[in-house]
This record gives sequence, structure tokens and C-alpha cells, in this order.
Amino acid sequence: MSKIPWIPWHKAVQLRDDIRTGELSMAVFAADLYDVAMRRAKPVYQQPDQFFALTYPTFNLRELVKDVCIRLAGKNEKAVRQLALTYGGGKTHTLITLYHLVSDPAALPGRP
Repeated sequence: MSKIPWIPWHKAVQLRDDIRTGELSMAVFAADLYDVAMRRAKPVYQQPDQFFALTYPTFNLRELVKDVCIRLAGKNEKAVRQLALTYGGGKTHTLITLYHLVSDPAALPGRP
């Protein structure tokens, strides 16, 4: 049986400093849309450049954003969207994405 030339994950991935040192607090992951809207969230959620640097735009996220923006532009009558996700599935993250995209487009980072 031949050996498959797999590289162990810890050699293929460079971890962020906060993860490597153990300084990453689980509270960082407790996103709150209200805190973002009130401008009192942690920078990773409050600052669009930091938020989008850590947000991968999946196909479903891009489609939802497109649908919501079309609705906000008055070009679609479908006003209700149901996000059928479990705990940790990305509902709040999706809402924060939409908040940043529509609340202050000029502050968005130059990303595709």
C-alpha cells in the first residue's frame, strides 16, 4: 500500500496569532446585530474591513444579499426571507453582512 502524500493541517495552515497563543476569547464569536447597529460591537463585527476580511462570501450568502438588495431597490415583491439554519449556522452573521452592505456602502472595503 502506497503512502498518500498528505500534509498535516498544522503544517499546511498558518494559524492567526490570537488562536495560536490561546488569547482568542469565545466572546468574540458572540455576534450581536443590535450591538453593531448601536456602534458598540467588537471591532471584528463593527468595522466593515475587519468583518469582511473574515467573512467568506458563500454562494448562498451572495444569493441572499442579491435578493435583499433587489427587494430594497423595489424590484421584487418578495419581502419575507426565512433563514432555516441551526444554532451556529450563520443567521446573525448574515444579518450583520446585510447591515454593513446597506447602511454605509462608502465604508465598505475594496473587495470583490
